[in-house]
Amino acid sequence: YTETPPPGWSIHAAWVVPLATHSPAPVTDPVTGFTAAITPTDQSAPGLGPFDDNDLYLSALAPDGHTAWAAPLDRLPVLGPVLATIDGATTVVTVDARTATYRPLTGGQPTVVDLPAGARATENPGTSMLFIIGQGRAGYLSAGKVQLVEVLPRTKPLAAVDGAVLQWQEDRHAWWRVS
Repeated sequence: YTETPPPGWSIHAAWVVPLATHSPAPVTDPVTGFTAAITPTDQSAPGLGPFDDNDLYLSALAPDGHTAWAAPLDRLPVLGPVLATIDGATTVVTVDARTATYRPLTGGQPTVVDLPAGARATENPGTSMLFIIGQGRAGYLSAGKVQLVEVLPRTKPLAAVDGAVLQWQEDRHAWWRVS
């Protein structure tokens, strides 16, 4: 590499994991050190698969590289994996055309949420998932569903954070927190 790694990082890998073809970049939680990645094999069961080129798994890797858990995927997600804080817990979120699925980063049962018609997940600079639903509504994940809020006149929803949607009013340079 031509640039120096950030403090605490090394240019020498402590562990390596194969990534699925065309998969998005892995994401790492800076607090716990857990990494979420889409892999072509179930990394929690060495020696299994891939059985064909279509095998995909969402894998959560502990800081030492061992797989804490893996979940099979039917296809590459439209968005994800993304780290998000939902109801106070750090989760891994994947979004497909009609659903969003989130799981605790360190393991646990998944929550599958049906998305409202026309919902579009966005890359979110906040700590939760932001969904744009048509022109007048936005939403975020909480309590097992997409919580909807109205988009205020002349504002633009920019981020979902702490159970609210932050909206920006360009002409007044004002921020609104709608929950």
